[in-house]
Amino acid sequence: MKSKNGNLLNRQLIRFLLAAMFCSAGVAHFLFDEMFTEVIPKIFPLRPMINYLVGGVEILLGVLYFSSARKMAYLGTFILLVIYIWAHVNFIQMGS
Repeated sequence: MKSKNGNLLNRQLIRFLLAAMFCSAGVAHFLFDEMFTEVIPKIFPLRPMINYLVGGVEILLGVLYFSSARKMAYLGTFILLVIYIWAHVNFIQMGS
């Protein structure tokens, strides 16, 4: 049986790793914008703007993991990952 402090430490570590992953991915949207823009389905206008918006949202979610709004950040992460499924399926269908 785990102690309460061990569980808390595990949750904080997972939260930190998620935040680092999402913040890194968000920054990558700005550094490698052409690559990320290619994944966005072509039916959307202003694809570069969508790319920057998604990058900003990822950074924001990563920061919110450490705020009182972290439950909202978890929900936002879930929604974003569901949207990513569509984008990645589209990318695979393009033959990438």
